[in-house]
Amino acid sequence: MREFARFTLRAVSSQPAQTVAGAVMTISGVSYQEWLTKFMATPPWWATNHTTQLVVIFSGVLVLAYVFWHQAETESTKDRKPLPDMSLRQLLYRIIGVHDLSDKENVDPKKYQEGHQALVNIREKANLGVLTVFGRVGDAFEGNDAHFPRGLIPRDHWEKFHIDYMSVVRTDTPDCTMTSAREQGFNDLWFCGWEIDKIWPRKRRTIHWRRPFVLR
Repeated sequence: MREFARFTLRAVSSQPAQTVAGAVMTISGVSYQEWLTKFMATPPWWATNHTTQLVVIFSGVLVLAYVFWHQAETESTKDRKPLPDMSLRQLLYRIIGVHDLSDKENVDPKKYQEGHQALVNIREKANLGVLTVFGRVGDAFEGNDAHFPRGLIPRDHWEKFHIDYMSVVRTDTPDCTMTSAREQGFNDLWFCGWEIDKIWPRKRRTIHWRRPFVLR
């Protein structure tokens, strides 16, 4: 009980405005009929409906539930260890917004520019320590994973290496192109899904009201 009280205090202090709004809406909803008669002599029919009262109460409870959910989500990811569960191709799909990067033989200049810029952003965030990247050292390929286990790529690695867009398009295990001939890069790059959701949130799908209906 004491721990729950501390959790509640942390949740309230992290989002005081939402907490106050939710509490006011809930209390107002419970005492809705009394408040209504005080401020309105002849309230309209929809205001006296019990459905309106339930909507106000539900909205307040929903806001308070969001405050607690947000705090629980924040604390659960605070000490969560990143794990490789998203490939580089999946990350590019998320950033660029298309599933077809480019034809292996005929590279679309527009797609190339978008993909190249996305890889620049990935490298920059990895170099700043904002993004965790995993990979295999050396000439790792499918079927040879036991000899080259996937591991965490050091942050300073990105000062000398970048990801080549054409290697992403033409191979199944994209690698880091070497900018130093004396050092070996990583390939088969993977990322942590919940980190990606924070940096590049999923785009909301919308319905375009036309014939035929299109969900995007």
